[in-house]
Amino acid sequence: MKVPRETFQVYRSDQGQEISALQGIDPCLIVTIDAEEEFDGNAPFSSTNYDVRSMRYQYRAHLVFEEFGIAPTYLVDFPVASQSDGYGPLLDFLQDGTCTIGSQLNPWVNPPFNEDTELKNSFAGNLPPGLERQKIARLTSEIHDNLGVQPIIYRAGRHGIGPDTTQTLIELGYSMNSSVFPKRDNSNQDGPDFRANAAAPFWRDVDHRLLELPLTAGFTGVLSGHDDWVSRFIGRGLAERFCVNVGLLNHVQLSPERVGIDEAKALTRDLFARGQRVFNVSYHGGSLEPGQTPYVKNNDDLARFLAWIEEYLTFFSEELGGRGVTPSDILAMARQDSAHDNAHGSAHNILSCIGARGRAAAD
Repeated sequence: MKVPRETFQVYRSDQGQEISALQGIDPCLIVTIDAEEEFDGNAPFSSTNYDVRSMRYQYRAHLVFEEFGIAPTYLVDFPVASQSDGYGPLLDFLQDGTCTIGSQLNPWVNPPFNEDTELKNSFAGNLPPGLERQKIARLTSEIHDNLGVQPIIYRAGRHGIGPDTTQTLIELGYSMNSSVFPKRDNSNQDGPDFRANAAAPFWRDVDHRLLELPLTAGFTGVLSGHDDWVSRFIGRGLAERFCVNVGLLNHVQLSPERVGIDEAKALTRDLFARGQRVFNVSYHGGSLEPGQTPYVKNNDDLARFLAWIEEYLTFFSEELGGRGVTPSDILAMARQDSAHDNAHGSAHNILSCIGARGRAAAD
């Protein structure tokens, strides 16, 4: 089935209702990992690329996470969920209580294959709602069958959420989404426009059924305090590149793949000073095997990658006084806030985070 071209519209994700209980708490850190097949960022999308051997190397980062009591969340796509080489290593982590599991939809490798494999269709939110739902449902079932958990947190591959994604996730039993890439605009590829989004968690629906946990990303530089007009009017075009070149502005994601450790600390300090208390470090699982992603090409890159993680976790713990949590911990705090608002008409402020260990099956 070919998707009619007129179904493709740029999706603009507006910021939803922020959560007062997550303002003023101790700093909380979640780690979300795109657990997917290896890929070549310069190659066309392929529905037959199912190589997941890099999952066997996830222990390299786990040795660091365990030192800090952090249980990362693996957002598993269909090739990983459907092959023992992919999900097998995660079963060991689950048994040890050192990880949690969510889902990630890369539509070009996720059945049913009823669409053309092309750039626009790589954003699942561009697909007809029924097809997007079928793919998410099939992925969810595969994770349940092979990993023994019911995922409740979702990420759209390439951050490709659309206007129907929220309702679909709620109907399929999800309570969290982590697809928003703040201040990023993919509209030139018919993808979502996140320029209006900040990095703080928010409810995606008025009934508080789906919590958004955005990636931690934003602007650094001397213009970073003017996020509204920077993100809306500069975007990712020529003006932004000019500001980057002259040192006025830089779009930074909290990831060992994309930015240096000093930039990551600068972004964290800036967001913390402006009241943010929930942070999300993310990367691709394939980066733990050199040569499988564009971000880690050799053993020297891998050493820098792991050193970045250790230095950032040390910084977050010692300078900010923060700790690691799971997405379900954040959800529990947000729900307490919502319940208190419903009962008393005012926000409830929780003063400390919940520890991450021992909650492996919850996500």
